[in-house]
Amino acid sequence: MAEDTIRNRKLPAAAAATPPPPPPPSLGLEPTDETDDANISKGISLLDVLRVLTGALLLSVIFSWFVTDGESITWGYKPKYLRWNGLKNLFVTN
Repeated sequence: MAEDTIRNRKLPAAAAATPPPPPPPSLGLEPTDETDDANISKGISLLDVLRVLTGALLLSVIFSWFVTDGESITWGYKPKYLRWNGLKNLFVTN
């Protein structure tokens, strides 16, 4: 029968009498006025545009890799300057 009951421990008298400590001064959880906050930007920044373009390029590379069965990351397009013979000819001296 003792296994069926939950044992609750009693706190020492000193710990039970002391009030809990006050919360930290500010965790940023209080509602603030938007006009006072200098960290809020109005509009789209250059970093946002670069982030979106980089994400779109990365998704295109990943989809191209899977669609072409790992053959190409440029949707099968092979420009002249990326072919092995073209690269080799750039560095050959006559």
